[in-house]
Amino acid sequence: MSVTHLTCRIYEDFLCALSETYGQKPFTLADLAEKGLHLPGKRTLKFFQLRGVVEVARAGRPHQWRVSAECRAYLEKRRCAA
Repeated sequence: MSVTHLTCRIYEDFLCALSETYGQKPFTLADLAEKGLHLPGKRTLKFFQLRGVVEVARAGRPHQWRVSAECRAYLEKRRCAA
């Protein structure tokens, strides 16, 4: 099992909410706060990026992020299995 899949499994609730809210659309930290989504356990988006869960959609100020295709596929597979 890859690091991406392990991270998706551990933070599945947060990532499902993130994926359902934004899908493939980019988002910023301000967008997360506006929707009431808080990063779990003092984690950062960089933490999730290094594990292949999110990717940078556009660098700059502010960064725009998006849920990676691998993470979306994993979450979709978990939903189908449930």
